[in-house]
Amino acid sequence: MVAKVAGFGGEEFTQETTFADYKDFDGIKKATKVEAKRDGEPFLKVTVSEFKVLDKVGPETFAEPKTDPATHHRARKTTAVTRTGLAKDFGS
Repeated sequence: MVAKVAGFGGEEFTQETTFADYKDFDGIKKATKVEAKRDGEPFLKVTVSEFKVLDKVGPETFAEPKTDPATHHRARKTTAVTRTGLAKDFGS
């Protein structure tokens, strides 16, 4: 796949992403190797060793963030996927 993408500083790159080594994970085919190049230079290399589909996603996942009454700002919460593929929540 080739696309024009913006870098962290706003600069534009041509990014070529290659997906390879598809494996079956409980009936779902998933690329286990992903490589990306920006303007022809290596940018990203990912190897997937484990992939698990969630059985259920609770409605709270899609709920509007709660507002902090003290600041009238929405509470910030970030979910990151670790190298093991497990989601972890950060923030308040």
